[in-house]
Amino acid sequence: LPTAEYLHGDRLTVISEVVDPPPGMDNVIDCFPPPPRQMKTLVTVYDVTDRDSPALVQKTELDGRYVQSRRIDDFVYLVQDHDQGEILLPPPELLDEPVTPETGRVHESQERYVERMQEEIDSIIDSILPHYTSFGPDGEIVQTGFLNAPEDLFQPPSDGARNLISVVSLNVGSDIPGISQSTGILTDGADKIYGSLESLYVFDDQSTPEDRSVTQISKFDWNAQTGTVEFAARGRVAGRMLNQFSADEYEGDLRIATTVSNSGSGNWSGRSETALFVLRDDAGVLEFVGGMQNLALDESIRSVRFMGERAFVTTFRNIDPLFALDLSDPAHPESRGHVTMPGFNSYMQLIDETHILAVGRNTPAVGSGPTQVSLFDVSDLSRPELIDQYTFERFSTSEAEADHHAFGWFAEHRVLAMPSARSYFQRVDEDGDGYHETRKPFREDQLFAFQIDVTATRESGDGIRLLGEIEHQSPVRRSAFIDG
Repeated sequence: LPTAEYLHGDRLTVISEVVDPPPGMDNVIDCFPPPPRQMKTLVTVYDVTDRDSPALVQKTELDGRYVQSRRIDDFVYLVQDHDQGEILLPPPELLDEPVTPETGRVHESQERYVERMQEEIDSIIDSILPHYTSFGPDGEIVQTGFLNAPEDLFQPPSDGARNLISVVSLNVGSDIPGISQSTGILTDGADKIYGSLESLYVFDDQSTPEDRSVTQISKFDWNAQTGTVEFAARGRVAGRMLNQFSADEYEGDLRIATTVSNSGSGNWSGRSETALFVLRDDAGVLEFVGGMQNLALDESIRSVRFMGERAFVTTFRNIDPLFALDLSDPAHPESRGHVTMPGFNSYMQLIDETHILAVGRNTPAVGSGPTQVSLFDVSDLSRPELIDQYTFERFSTSEAEADHHAFGWFAEHRVLAMPSARSYFQRVDEDGDGYHETRKPFREDQLFAFQIDVTATRESGDGIRLLGEIEHQSPVRRSAFIDG
């Protein structure tokens, strides 16, 4: 199943998730409980110089569950999660000796068992660690081996860590199949990632008896010129982050926003709050530099966006406060101002230095409302201002609320293109007697286009102007601007 793709120059990279049955169970139809499936990731690179006839360049299959990926220039970096399960060595062997009441069955000695394990260590490691296989354009195997060499694995940060997280780089600009480099660490898992030009961060939601919900952080250093990637540091913060936009790196510091529940942990108040932490790599440990807590009590984060020394956080319970944060002093970040409105923002994009364009929901105090687009002026952090809003028709939703790739901002034209899906029931008169006796479902799929004017004011009310709607017979996923 294709799950991600990158187009760089004339090279198209397609990342697909593959689920295989366990070995020896290819033809098994019914089985309870169902056996665990083998997760693999397939990376396929095409040369699309001739758009009418793409040519396969290379394919690489990697063991493990695909988490996410990033591309910098010619290198694509993948994060793979391989559940090691409970690693058990083979039991001691029984000796072929007579059984007596005094001795019973006799096992090999401890010295012989250790010696045998040393002799079989290569096959044991081979059965435990994930592998990769790279193919040329003709389907021939060009490279194969361990995804992570045993000597390149880092010790688990905690007892019981059983997930091997691998960061793998592939040079998709090269005609030579294979991985460029990989590194791995035994940890508890991986949920989200964030990448800057210098670093890659892998985040995992965990729960501890002391802090309940926490976010574990693994930092990797990468080099876009060579494709090298190395494990750098570990750390953790209280609370749970929303998505990749909840984290950012600025001048070497990691900033991360989380929602802390305080239920059975924290201050034990049972009142959720928004927290922001600033961490710095200190000899392999992400140490606390500064932070801010007790922001937006009883609310949860719905969207975050960082921009240099500023950050913008949307929280929600009944109304939507958009908080403007000043991060110029990493040791003492502070909230400078906020603006409220019904509903919330699900995704925010800075379209210039002083304006945010956001998509979310116009949600009343009770119930769920339709999709809305909002334009904010954030030139003054102490007084962020809502310039204009456009609310879609009732029952409308948009994929852009959950996936920022559907948020089509074309800066050169100051145009926003966004999909809309509207599902509703309507009574119809099927027999023509004038009485609408039947309740039938309807669905409308459209692409909306808006003109965005950042010179508009709140009073003018023309910051968001509808250009048109294009009806479709199937769900709209993405938009593109071609030839001016």
